[in-house]
Amino acid sequence: MLLRGVATPVAILVALMLVGHRFWRLKDDRLTDPLPALACGAALTIAFIAMFGWTGVPPKEHWQWMLVTIWGATVAALIAPLLTRIHVLRVIIWLVVAAATAWLILPSWEMYAGKRNWYIGGVAAVVLANLESTSHLSRKRFGLAPLFLVTIGTILTSIVMLYAHQAKFAQVCGSVASVMGFLFLVSLLLRRREPILGVMAIPSILIPVLAFSAFFYYSDGETFPTEFALAAITPLMVALVTLIPMGRLKGWKRFAIAQIVCIVPVAIGVVMLLMTVSDEAPDYQY
Repeated sequence: MLLRGVATPVAILVALMLVGHRFWRLKDDRLTDPLPALACGAALTIAFIAMFGWTGVPPKEHWQWMLVTIWGATVAALIAPLLTRIHVLRVIIWLVVAAATAWLILPSWEMYAGKRNWYIGGVAAVVLANLESTSHLSRKRFGLAPLFLVTIGTILTSIVMLYAHQAKFAQVCGSVASVMGFLFLVSLLLRRREPILGVMAIPSILIPVLAFSAFFYYSDGETFPTEFALAAITPLMVALVTLIPMGRLKGWKRFAIAQIVCIVPVAIGVVMLLMTVSDEAPDYQY
């Protein structure tokens, strides 16, 4: 499962980048080569199929909508750089994407019947905030730090899912982390270390989707998804860090502060789950 969930997407990513004969090419201040976003989406799609098989459209089980969500996140990543300066259109598209995503991932179980609309609204609000954060990062140049931060946040989110006994969501989250982390490592070798503008939309959608999906399958329908919400806002925290005035602090100090601020919420979520999880042997749901 580790081979299929981590090695497979990285191998696909490498192959597509080699076929493309380049990593990316900035065309102006806001447009980027679509290859990285397309390669990430293809890599995650193949990894999902390798781990769980072809689920069909529409899928037979509700959690299998995850594959459709991966495609949606890829499309959002492809169009994100095109919308950085078209504010009204961007907000409208992000609202549609956020609402559709929330509606797809929320199981239609009877236990959620009374508050389904509230959960859909809450999940959609988190996805929308994350996407708008991605747009904020796309309008400015923040180097590679956001990509690294969101990779670490994704890894910690997978730990949240693991302690929630939702192995399949943790595996998909691990695939996302491997793809984002590999892009970061490759970026270190480039002469022009520009931000990957569109690609950040992928974790901005998939992190909350995975976190809330894990909650819905872990929850009894009565508790509030505090730990999972803390994990879901990782991309938003990455954007908020860029607004913190750090004065004349040196690069490594700025990076350390940013890292701490970003990982604190999801780290708290991990600790909360550790404090509530049963001491019995975990019964992982695949």
